Amino acid sequence: MTDTAQQPVLRQFPFTREEYIAGQALVRTRAEAEDQAARLFDPRPDVIGITVMDGDYVLVALVSDELAERMMAARPRIAHLVRHAQANREEFLREFRRSLETSGA
Repeated sequence: MTDTAQQPVLRQFPFTREEYIAGQALVRTRAEAEDQAARLFDPRPDVIGITVMDGDYVLVALVSDELAERMMAARPRIAHLVRHAQANREEFLREFRRSLETSGA
């Protein structure tokens, strides 16, 4: 009998696992950043969908100018957020960290 089950769809992101970790490491410890990446990139049969927040794209964008361009091309609607974060990098990162602390994330 032929197996007709659909093959799992690999998630397509405009960033690699390491680029995502680098972005998360701007506001988390390296271990926490790797845990976040595992939730996003490691296959889990109990998960049917993943949402990546705009803030995560902005964090990746702050890793390098090339990544900023790639994130804005992938999500044009966040271009203004990326530009604002680039212009106010330390303030953006401080506020992001504060929001993580208050949300318990």
